[in-house]
Amino acid sequence: MAEVPLPTPTQAPVPSTDIRNAVFAGAKLDEEVTGTGEFYTDRLGVKRLTNTGRNNQFDAAQLDRANRFEQFLLSSGYVFLGDYEDGPFQFSARNQYIRYNNQYYRLNAATNVGFTTTGTDATSFANDVTHFVLMDGDTLRQNLGSSEEGMGGSLVRLTSGGTVQQAIKWVTPEMFGAVGDGVADDSDALQAAMNACVDFVWQGNVSDTDYHGATVKYYLMLPGRYRFTRTMIIPPYLRMSGIAQSYLGDPANNFTKFIPDFSMQDGYAFESLNFDQTGTHTAKVDSYSASASDRREITRCPGLLLGNFSVVAGDNTSLKGIFNFRLTHGGVLKSICARITTKAAVGANLTCTWNGAFRDCIFRTATISLTMRNNVTTWLFDNCYFQTTQGPNPLPWFTDFPEFYGYSTRQAWTACVAGSWSSPHFKDCTLENSQNGYRLHRCQGGSEHGTYFENIEEECYALMECVMSMTPGYFYNNKGAAATTRMVFLSGSAANSASIDMTNTNYFSQTVDPYNCPGSSKLVVKHAGDMRTRMKIASPDKVIFNCFSRFTGYCDVYVSASGDDSYNGYSSSYPVKTLQEALLRCKPNYKNRIYIAAGQTVSTTTYYSDGLQPNRKFFQNYDIQVIGDATTRPTLVIGEDAGWLSGIGLRDGRISFSYINITLTLSSSTSDAATAFGGLVYVYGDCNVSLNSCAISGSDVTYPPFLVSPAQYPGSVKISLNACALSNMNLVQGAGISGLVLAYILNHASCTFSSVAEGITAGKIYSRAIA
Repeated sequence: MAEVPLPTPTQAPVPSTDIRNAVFAGAKLDEEVTGTGEFYTDRLGVKRLTNTGRNNQFDAAQLDRANRFEQFLLSSGYVFLGDYEDGPFQFSARNQYIRYNNQYYRLNAATNVGFTTTGTDATSFANDVTHFVLMDGDTLRQNLGSSEEGMGGSLVRLTSGGTVQQAIKWVTPEMFGAVGDGVADDSDALQAAMNACVDFVWQGNVSDTDYHGATVKYYLMLPGRYRFTRTMIIPPYLRMSGIAQSYLGDPANNFTKFIPDFSMQDGYAFESLNFDQTGTHTAKVDSYSASASDRREITRCPGLLLGNFSVVAGDNTSLKGIFNFRLTHGGVLKSICARITTKAAVGANLTCTWNGAFRDCIFRTATISLTMRNNVTTWLFDNCYFQTTQGPNPLPWFTDFPEFYGYSTRQAWTACVAGSWSSPHFKDCTLENSQNGYRLHRCQGGSEHGTYFENIEEECYALMECVMSMTPGYFYNNKGAAATTRMVFLSGSAANSASIDMTNTNYFSQTVDPYNCPGSSKLVVKHAGDMRTRMKIASPDKVIFNCFSRFTGYCDVYVSASGDDSYNGYSSSYPVKTLQEALLRCKPNYKNRIYIAAGQTVSTTTYYSDGLQPNRKFFQNYDIQVIGDATTRPTLVIGEDAGWLSGIGLRDGRISFSYINITLTLSSSTSDAATAFGGLVYVYGDCNVSLNSCAISGSDVTYPPFLVSPAQYPGSVKISLNACALSNMNLVQGAGISGLVLAYILNHASCTFSSVAEGITAGKIYSRAIA
């Protein structure tokens, strides 16, 4: 049947029975089913998909899904098959790639999965490369995010040279899994971070390990708050710094801090890493011999630089100490605030280490803030604050105090600093709340300058066998208003003596003697003005003042019957009571002037306070003047004990008496002692004895004492008398003392003699006759 023209449809509503619309619909049905176009238009003018259009749309959607899935595979990460030369390789997925000539290749879009490379050299690659494409940005992103060697920051170069990876030289504990919130246990992460910063590997022996065992990689930064539950081992050369520390602030604040939250009453929160001769870490050991480093007994842990963080207690903290540093030569701690006031006995312990420093640090612990054991040499503590618990040791389980030989009770006192066999240096530090400030045993060559002492209960410095110079600063509230805190306790041999400069201090006490020197060590004290006169002195023969009066070259000592032999005697307001104590305060190389108060009667003692007899203690090379009052002469009574007169021993020196009434109370001339030792002055060597305007008499004409005696040693003397009245005595004694004969020259003028004989004249060189 012939084709008829397609009628024009009407706009009648659907459904329509109009013949024109029925013919038009049949034609459009044919177009929809069998047409090749994607769309047709119905009688109402609406554009609709044909069967072909629907098929094409379905195919496009499927292709899009495939493409997006492929992209998902690509973005999920590439898999490295290997270097081309190690092939052949078969590509089983599109996210696989190979490397050739330092470039990466994957299959191009035109090559199907399943392709296999044909060879392993440049010839075969020239053919295979047609199936590959260089890696694009997806691989770059993956490589930049990789932690593999040569990836990550190693791919990014800097204009100044090198790569980002080479420029980054620090790590944080968070990189190793730390939470850093002060609650989680970050022990593993902290130790891993420290170990990552420095590789320290045992090399078979101590020496090789010291020289070749350490490789320094990173600086450890501390942005968080780290709780840990075991000792942290610090490797040598570690650089570790926080971003802030609390100083004296509230420990609850969010600054960088460590929280050692565990109990170890024989151990520390932090220890240096040291291997013994078997390669074993020496845990908990806090004292080595002075030669441990030189003899290679353990490895060293030098070069530490730690700073800018705090250490506070946790709920379970109970520690022997916070830091334990062994052989940490050249180490520096800067701006560290360690505040575990009741749960750690010791702040920091050092042993066998030299040339390090603590700067601007705070250590507040229960018993001792800083301990030093054996050969801590030339360490500097600059502007540091050391504080303990005021009063006795509050931790009965802690008994490991540094040695203080011979004084076990004092050794167990609390102390801000305690050390043995060390020579530290302290500058502008603060010591607070303890029984001892510094307690040092055998400190050879150490020094201290500018310390502020507060609430020190017993002694600011307790020293045993120490050679040390001290220049203290300020003193505040040391044992309250009574001010019973002593400045220095010094004991030991005469070969080990110390010095203290009190010029710029405000120390004051009229209750106790500031310088307690029970041993043979000498203490040199420098003063300014007369501040010293407000203090007592118990050991005048061991305390050497280098400022004695306002006049250069004179040492003035004052004696009064109302005085006290515990006073220093260098002021008329604080005189001593006896001549012997006045003599002990005299100094060589000065003109010593002993002033006896006018009109008073001053007695003597048979023995000096150091236990020596008068004829056994000699003042060698001394120049001594004993001066009374021209108007109201005082009386000096030279006492006796079984024939021993409490006179004055002089060796190669000179002594004079002026304006004094002197009584020699010898009550028996029959004993050997009276025959040999009944003298006012006992001479040894070449001496001068002079008396001016004095009245000298023996207590009884029957028992005449001697003015001068040789006291068991050979001597010669020049005796000068002027305007004196002498009675009941012999002037010289020479024989009967181990065969000695006293050589003498006697001269006098304007003198009177009553019952006076010249004495034994066998050694007379010259003598003006007694009228």
